[in-house]
Amino acid sequence: MDRPILPPPTKYRPDIDGLRAIAVMLVMNFHAFPEAMPGGFIGVDIFFVISGFLITGIIVRELDQQRFSLVAFYNRRIRRIFPALIVVLGATLVLGWMWMLPGAYAQLSGDVFAGAAFFANIALLLQSGYFDVESAKKPLLHLWSLGIEEQFYLFWPLMLMLIARLRLGILAAVSVVGVASFVLNVMLIDSNPVATFYLPFTRAWELLAGAALACGWNLVNHSSTASNLRATVGLVLIATAAGVLDTKSAFPGWWAVLPVAGAALLLSAPAAWFCRTLLASPPLVWIGLISYPLYLWHWPLLVFFAIIKFGPLTLVERELILGLSVLLAWATYWLVESPIRFGRPSPLKVGGLPRPWC
Repeated sequence: MDRPILPPPTKYRPDIDGLRAIAVMLVMNFHAFPEAMPGGFIGVDIFFVISGFLITGIIVRELDQQRFSLVAFYNRRIRRIFPALIVVLGATLVLGWMWMLPGAYAQLSGDVFAGAAFFANIALLLQSGYFDVESAKKPLLHLWSLGIEEQFYLFWPLMLMLIARLRLGILAAVSVVGVASFVLNVMLIDSNPVATFYLPFTRAWELLAGAALACGWNLVNHSSTASNLRATVGLVLIATAAGVLDTKSAFPGWWAVLPVAGAALLLSAPAAWFCRTLLASPPLVWIGLISYPLYLWHWPLLVFFAIIKFGPLTLVERELILGLSVLLAWATYWLVESPIRFGRPSPLKVGGLPRPWC
């Protein structure tokens, strides 16, 4: 196996948490204010790239050092994903019991099981599309992305282990698998757009874009000039996607190249002014740290408050719900997620630890 030069394993990059913040704010604003942010759903694609970059980097580094353990890897994934997820699923069941009719609650119970088992994307594929009107009434619609990510990580470590055992070029292998996934995505987007949206095979290339960056880190020009150029292009691509795309776009398809390439370019440019100054700013880093529970909380709250009101939410109501989501996300991060992952955190420790997320 080739020996890629990866980012230092102990070096925390606050700009990545800042990029997480951008991603989760795009998704939240798309869900709360779809008219103002029609393409905000691309935040999920940004998360996929970040996840592939961080987690593949960890796996390859440990394989290179001959200390990778599947048991340890899955233990880390469980400690990362399950604590906050179980809290939100439990709260969703309670709210559903209080405010849903029996038939809808029975469907919600099935969705809770699918979300906990990480096949929400498959369950939703069998029911309706992500942008359908009926999907907007599903409190756990957003868990499709967790399903794709965790299904990907059931097989990806095994594939990397096989690549290492066969002493193949890891960057070449990652690229081949990623290109195959992308081609499948483009081939199916017109004939079966719902399956293309939900299946891990047609989404894997987004995680693999981040994986390829991690494996080819030594090939990147890290000079200030080159980094600034890449960061600028990456920012333009993401902003273009958020502003141009909407629910009628054939997505992912070719359109997904915009946010995926944009995220990869920003990840590749830690020396860029935008990354060092804006993405690494304390407010964005703070939001990035709670981005996972924030992603989990915001959508069920929007759905249940609409159910309780028996009608559409006003602008102020949606803003207040997003504020409540932030409060619940911070409480979940501080009281549930951090103690289980890292032990009880101190204020001095919170900002200094790398926290891979998807």
